[in-house]
Amino acid sequence: MCWSPPHEEARAWLIGEMRGAGLETWVDSAGNTFGATGIRALRPEMPVVLTGSHIDTVPEGGILDGALGVLAGLECIQAITETRTRHARPLVVAAWSDEEGRYGSLFGSRAFCGMLDGAKLDEMAAVDGVRLVDAMASAGFDAHRAPEARVPAGAVGAYIELHIEQGARLEEAGIPIGVVETIVGVRRARVIFVGQADHAGTTPMDRRRDAFLASADYALRVREHVVTRGGRASVTNFGVVRVHPGASNIVPGRAELVHEMRDPDVAVLERLAGETASLAREVAGKHRVGVEIQPMSATTPALCSPRIQAATEKVCATLGLATRRLYSAAGHDAQNLARVTDSGMIFIPSLGGRSHRVDEMSDSQAIERGANALLHTLLALADATA
Repeated sequence: MCWSPPHEEARAWLIGEMRGAGLETWVDSAGNTFGATGIRALRPEMPVVLTGSHIDTVPEGGILDGALGVLAGLECIQAITETRTRHARPLVVAAWSDEEGRYGSLFGSRAFCGMLDGAKLDEMAAVDGVRLVDAMASAGFDAHRAPEARVPAGAVGAYIELHIEQGARLEEAGIPIGVVETIVGVRRARVIFVGQADHAGTTPMDRRRDAFLASADYALRVREHVVTRGGRASVTNFGVVRVHPGASNIVPGRAELVHEMRDPDVAVLERLAGETASLAREVAGKHRVGVEIQPMSATTPALCSPRIQAATEKVCATLGLATRRLYSAAGHDAQNLARVTDSGMIFIPSLGGRSHRVDEMSDSQAIERGANALLHTLLALADATA
């Protein structure tokens, strides 16, 4: 969890590893951590080839989601440095802060790409209620300075991110490397139904204004709507449910859901957002309760760079690694980097398609193949941008 003591301990360890590899290191005002060859800052007169991912994770998450891209990136740059392999552009590895969305999706890369709204920093809070300004302060950061992390235009010549697929497509097809074409957009919102708390024994069923019943009805109807009316790749989820007062003998007077939808097509996402908002109002009327929809975060689907896709496929062909183009069903920092530079992703198979759970894993051979693909793609991009 970003900004927590364990996260800051991990950041300190990472900085130590970067320095041990002979890299120049720095942390920007949004908490993004960098290790670089031969430079101490990003400047447009010397565009870099950038790689990385994130070191924060979801509750009860696995060890590879995010960390793979950071550590593989560090290993690749260290290997290039130690072998004195020629490369025309500086290489940089980044660990982006709060990718998992404790404070809206992809916080650190949003700040880096100039997409962070400084006017909203004071009101940003996690699902557990902890405010961003307090969480960052506890880790020694001033949240109000986070927008200062914006990278100068032209300072990044290319970005490539290695990640586990987090799905089963590559494993089931027997393909070792996925070349990402598109990254989905994500919409998250709090949907709050407000009814009336009453005695659970003495209030007749037909007189209840049960907020939880309305929220449950909404969740079921939204799922059916997204499945039948969304795009082929549309998905939806309700991962947080809160009921108040939260006692077995009280009819719930308030129910709060965190609703998420994903799709690689922004038009589909926008349409579904409007349709599900109308559905929430319809459900509220049916159950005689009120409803409030509070947008939490929104990321825009991104197209990955054809240049980087082609570079990855070329080096994989040289390495004898079969590839498949596919879309990313998860959000990644690479979609924000696509706003400021050519951006791409390399996927490796996930065992059983498992992710966001403790048994998330890819086998060691898959990790080695992915790291080799990343290494040679970095070198190709470093020379191509000279």
